[in-house]
Amino acid sequence: HLRNQGVEFQIFFMEQADLLNFNRGLLLNAGVLILQHSGYDHFSLHDVDTIPGDVKIPYTYPEGNVPMHLTPPGIHPSVDYVDFFGGNTIFTLEQFQRVNGYGNHFWGWGKEDDNLRERLQKKGMWPTLRPKGCVPWPQQCGRARPGHYFKHQTHAKEPEMRAAGGGKGYVKRNPDHPYGHEKILNVYPEIYQDFGKSGLNTTKFELVTVESFYGAIKLRVELDCDKNITPWCDASRRRRQ
Repeated sequence: HLRNQGVEFQIFFMEQADLLNFNRGLLLNAGVLILQHSGYDHFSLHDVDTIPGDVKIPYTYPEGNVPMHLTPPGIHPSVDYVDFFGGNTIFTLEQFQRVNGYGNHFWGWGKEDDNLRERLQKKGMWPTLRPKGCVPWPQQCGRARPGHYFKHQTHAKEPEMRAAGGGKGYVKRNPDHPYGHEKILNVYPEIYQDFGKSGLNTTKFELVTVESFYGAIKLRVELDCDKNITPWCDASRRRRQ
């Protein structure tokens, strides 16, 4: 897809090599920090499960003040709201630094992209750019037929971390499971309303290995968790892959 557009690129897979719950925002922060002095002039932060369809989606340099959002609402089966900012985005390094990247405390599934949208809004960087031909949004993108713009690969979601009452007895729950009296920990005010305190400047990780991976490069990292803020980060106890 990118070669057909004449785009110069290198693909990096960010893989978590620790026992902690998945943290998409922290992984992407780590990737940008690893590559910030490498000479790349913009970064496509791309969900691995969202595959370009049969239209020429332009992975172009985001000119000006704001990043580009490539993924219209309705691609992901669980998110279909107009200000959705998940999926695939393109930032310059300066744009990503201006919002301090993603918040670091979103362990488990969800809300890191909504928080990033809020960060952009606070900095006057909203609305974002959209590919040409996609205005109004999303009526002209992705709704004609499944897989036309992006195809979302179906798979089990990373569990949400939830808690009842005061938040001591946190548990993993399927995002499709009814909430009951549980609260999603990623929407606690001190986490969701963090609009820049945590981010690139507080991202801590260890680069474990750099591996060739089907023509791409896999960066395996062990992430750091502040257990005073989010003690549930290590609740999964997954085996090291």
